Amino acid sequence: MLSYTSGTTGDPKGVKLNHLMVICAVAASNYRNGTSPFDESDSYISYLPAAHSFEQCMFGMAMVSGMKVGFFGGDIMKMISHDIPALKPTFFPSVPRLYNRIYGKI
Repeated sequence: MLSYTSGTTGDPKGVKLNHLMVICAVAASNYRNGTSPFDESDSYISYLPAAHSFEQCMFGMAMVSGMKVGFFGGDIMKMISHDIPALKPTFFPSVPRLYNRIYGKI
């Protein structure tokens, strides 16, 4: 898999992520602070770009564990008022920048 950066610290570039790297990230992410691994009773909302390496890891983890994935409609405020109550996510993965944006809207 090639993951392309936006070039925030220089020119845009492609980074090769091989199968082992993705599987290791999935395995490492499959535990929540030492608790039981994810299973079919868990769910998360996918709202990062599909090409984002972290989203690829989360989707891979969902496929391996059987976790449900809900896709949001594109508006953070509607995600908070519609998507989260409908899906009732047990896990809310994100990157710090988006956590700050959501926190600012709340």
